[in-house]
Amino acid sequence: MCKLCWTLVAILTIGISALAYKFIVAGATEPGESGRTAIIMDAGEREFVLAEMRAFLVSVQEITQGLSDNDMKQVAASAKTSGRAAVHGAPGTLMGKLPLEFKKLGMDTHQKFDQLSSEASEIGDKDLLLKNLGILMQNCTACHASFEIKLSN
Repeated sequence: MCKLCWTLVAILTIGISALAYKFIVAGATEPGESGRTAIIMDAGEREFVLAEMRAFLVSVQEITQGLSDNDMKQVAASAKTSGRAAVHGAPGTLMGKLPLEFKKLGMDTHQKFDQLSSEASEIGDKDLLLKNLGILMQNCTACHASFEIKLSN
């Protein structure tokens, strides 16, 4: 009897581990045609991700304009719109499809926008903000160099 219980525990552990790897680490991916990792999404999930990327780009443009005008209130407000608060509203199915590295880059990017917002409000050092905006943009270029989106059939 105990041998059967341990066998079932082992099978369940292996199954749970495989599912955790698939949904937390690997996501719904395959090699892409461009040499990048293709993330397989449905149309709604794809639109959500692309809308978030466009929002990042708008924030970067507004931050750059604010720095040019020496308007730290604009910098702080624009950065905050792409901070961690912007994460809400993601389709429930999406997180299981995203590979871990994509999730890490995305969450780090939101955190870096929050950091820029705080630095603009509290410090207001244009050189520091430009430096940290450049570091933030490294996340964007790394993501675009590593991943592409492929629609599911």
